[in-house]
Amino acid sequence: MAIEMQEIAEALGTSPDQVVFLEVLDDEARRRLLGDLEDARAAHAAHIESSMRRAFNHVPRLLRRPLRKLFGV
Repeated sequence: MAIEMQEIAEALGTSPDQVVFLEVLDDEARRRLLGDLEDARAAHAAHIESSMRRAFNHVPRLLRRPLRKLFGV
C-alpha cells in the first residue's frame, strides 16, 4: 500500500502542496515518518497529561477533583 501525500499532510495538519517535497521518499520512509509523527503526538499527549497531574498537586485538595474533571485529566 502506497503512503499517499494526503495522509502525511493530514498528520502534519497542512495541505498536500506544502509537503510535496516529501515525494522523494520511498514508501518505507513515508511509513516510518507517519509512525514517528504518531509516536511524537502520543508522547506529547502523555507529557501534557503528566504535567497537568503534577500541577494539580499545587491546588488545594478540595478543588482537585472538579478541576481534573474540567480539564479531562
